[in-house]
Amino acid sequence: MNPHLFRLPTETICAIVAELDPFDAVRLSQTSGRLRKLVKDYQIYWHQYHFVAADDFIGARRGCLVTLFNHLVTFPGPRTDVTLLESICRLLQAECPQKILHYKAILVQIRDIDYTEAVLRHVRAITEHSLSYFSSTGLFEDMRQGLELLEIISPVSMQRDSLSQWIVPLQESVIEAAYAGASQEAAQGIQLLENIGQKTGHKIDNTQWIVPLEKSLTQSASLGHWRKFQSTSKILDYIAFHEQKVVDYHKWVNPVMQSIARSRILRAWDSMAMGYTVLNEVHSKRKWKSILSDA
Repeated sequence: MNPHLFRLPTETICAIVAELDPFDAVRLSQTSGRLRKLVKDYQIYWHQYHFVAADDFIGARRGCLVTLFNHLVTFPGPRTDVTLLESICRLLQAECPQKILHYKAILVQIRDIDYTEAVLRHVRAITEHSLSYFSSTGLFEDMRQGLELLEIISPVSMQRDSLSQWIVPLQESVIEAAYAGASQEAAQGIQLLENIGQKTGHKIDNTQWIVPLEKSLTQSASLGHWRKFQSTSKILDYIAFHEQKVVDYHKWVNPVMQSIARSRILRAWDSMAMGYTVLNEVHSKRKWKSILSDA
């Protein structure tokens, strides 16, 4: 704050205040006792925004933001940004990250405006509550969008801790998805965890997915769920490659052959043909494993 401002004539200070919106006017009033008195006594200014006095606005500012913003939209003063306030009102009434993300541009615009810290706190609370649900239920794409939103609205100093808190619940959900054979969801979760690990400096132990993925492969092979077997094996191969592990595909030869035999008995020719394709893939991966073992 320029110290010369405190010594300016009252008329000049009032002219400066008139160019500010009510939020900035209150912020200016907090810089000195003289300015506080001048701003509070500037009745004509506050009447322009349909407030009885400065204390009327300050009280509303501490209450419901939607009510305050709606008031300013209904009775816009000369410095009210009606479009911005309408967008913020809609943002405050959005109850989940997916809806909040529609206002991403507004969030980016208001992130550095002091009076909207209460808005950002409100959005953070909604987002973190939703993220707890997403992380525990394996809604990894929703989780990704929510974390993207949290990154926009959180100060840089908070971002690492904000991300780190989701690692454990996400790991548990990925394991559950892997055991359940939900390969696409598991892949989304693994990718999400890798991204979080890169941003926070945490090393994610990808070997923890191997056992549940192998059990899922056994189940898929036994039931003849060939597409699921193929998609799960791709994830397993990806992890094994990056973690320098060798997957023993020999264990799935018999379950695959038994499912093929069952398809033959049932005359399910398409399933049988697909089973032979999977069997060939298993055999080729067994050879690859043998080469690696001998190396």
